Amino acid sequence: MVLLKSIFAYGVFLKDEQNILFISETSKALKQLRFTSIKELNQPIIILSYIKEAIENQKLSKELKPIKTTTKSFSVPKALEFLLNQNSELEVSYKNLSLSKQKEYCLYIETAKREVTKNYTIRKDNTSNTKRFWVK
Repeated sequence: MVLLKSIFAYGVFLKDEQNILFISETSKALKQLRFTSIKELNQPIIILSYIKEAIENQKLSKELKPIKTTTKSFSVPKALEFLLNQNSELEVSYKNLSLSKQKEYCLYIETAKREVTKNYTIRKDNTSNTKRFWVK
């Protein structure tokens, strides 16, 4: 059981000489100090050294740059592809969207867990809300 967590936003830059930092599950840059007992909290010199180092790193403007992905390909859901082949006006509108918007829309459809929901989403967007998704 963890009593207290101290999270360092750019903990990846800290020198973990005491080997007490935990890697966060949510971010590559986050590191955590976890305290499971009162006895661990009674180490102010160690804790303060990590805090001072984090402040110094912040002053030096150290930050983890995001890694840009170069993958520009993605798969268009079959139901959407079928609809685009049936309706040329819709296909032109889809092709006029930026690549990121096309990908976003495909992922939006793909996140539906059931095939019925995917088909419903495509049908709904094609009829009543067409302008919302297909117009720049």
